[in-house]
Amino acid sequence: MRDRAVGTLLVYYGLRRSDVAFLKIESINWEESTISITQQKTEVPLKLPLLPVAGNALFDYLTKERRKSDCPYVFLSLNRPYNAIGVSGINGITDKIFNLACIRMDEGDHRGTHIFRHHFATSFLENNVAQPVISKLMGHLDPKSVETYLSADFTHLQECAVSIEDYPMPVEVFVL
Repeated sequence: MRDRAVGTLLVYYGLRRSDVAFLKIESINWEESTISITQQKTEVPLKLPLLPVAGNALFDYLTKERRKSDCPYVFLSLNRPYNAIGVSGINGITDKIFNLACIRMDEGDHRGTHIFRHHFATSFLENNVAQPVISKLMGHLDPKSVETYLSADFTHLQECAVSIEDYPMPVEVFVL
């Protein structure tokens, strides 16, 4: 349940691994259905809606699996002493996710948590969400920071593509 909750936060919020690793229990406001954090990297506050899928995953972990501990962080190590899992724990969980999904299995394939942020940004871009909104959701200080994700926005890149129909090519060019 812990790993599912971590994966859910990475996929649905595009959070940085440090923000997931050091998410505090008090950051979850069940009454208002929000998650409020101060980002580790930028120290900028970020308030997000608690989506049902994330809320359910967090609730299941917190009520059914999380060990009793005075540690203020949501995600704990599996062994005593039950401390925050840290970024290395998040890395281990993402490796498990990729292994179970049988994706990015080739040597040299990048498997870090940044892939989830990348997916988060590109899925919003593909659905015509304005770049400043995406930047704000991702906790960027500079709204232009989201531009690094544009290279994978295939939907909008296709709109910019030039047809090669006007440039006849000999058949031999396409023969392997």
